[in-house]
Amino acid sequence: MKTIVITNTMARVWGIGAGKKPEHPELSLTPGAHKVDLDVWNEIKKYKQVAAMIKNGDLEEGETADGDIEALPAKPTAAIKLVKETLDVKVLRGWLEGEARAPVKLTIEQQIEKVGGKRGGGE
Repeated sequence: MKTIVITNTMARVWGIGAGKKPEHPELSLTPGAHKVDLDVWNEIKKYKQVAAMIKNGDLEEGETADGDIEALPAKPTAAIKLVKETLDVKVLRGWLEGEARAPVKLTIEQQIEKVGGKRGGGE
């Protein structure tokens, strides 16, 4: 499965999708980064409102990957900022697995704890 990381840069939850047409995919994005199925995203980004949110910078598209999570930015301050804005524990755990920088790793662990996961282990 191909995935893409979508970052909601706003301090609000975006509910996108179905509405009156239940056959359309739907998605709920809390602030921060989210791993999204690429096929679902390609359908959702056709919606006029979503296209406008991308254009305005409210939603940012990351790189795609084969079932994996996009790497954090190389600059530690940018990586820490993104981690602190991310509420998706699965994304945070994915970053934690491959992170070697001590300050970034600590921030990820603290964010997992903050959003309700347990540090270093499963939920």
